[in-house]
Amino acid sequence: MRAFTIPVDLKYFPDLDLVWIRHKGDVTRFELRELFERLHGENAPEAPSKNFTDLARIKDVEFGFKELHWHSLRLQERLRSRNQRLIDSVHAPDGVSFGLARIYQQVVDPDGPLQVHVHDERKQALAALALPHIPEELL
Repeated sequence: MRAFTIPVDLKYFPDLDLVWIRHKGDVTRFELRELFERLHGENAPEAPSKNFTDLARIKDVEFGFKELHWHSLRLQERLRSRNQRLIDSVHAPDGVSFGLARIYQQVVDPDGPLQVHVHDERKQALAALALPHIPEELL
């Protein structure tokens, strides 16, 4: 996992073109913005085409619709500028995380370069990525 100044872990699986994003504790506006810069900012390398976003360890969310909308527009703009596509499958096992993930899914352009899948079951979230195999640590 990569060190952050925020409570998020990243793990890359290059053979699967996948990054595992695991949020922990309180998810803040600052966290979303720092994560965007690390994965999609001007100096970021080309990001994998698949994300497994894991919200199983979050406690609270400290932002709302406006921030999610801003984040999704910015991410889609960046993907378009780099001619990339991204599938983000979100594991959201409780009411707060599921609601957050569904808002994110709803504000994404359905015809754009970003596809968001939301599941409360971990196995379903992983299955949405259509990986040839699932790394054990993700199960």
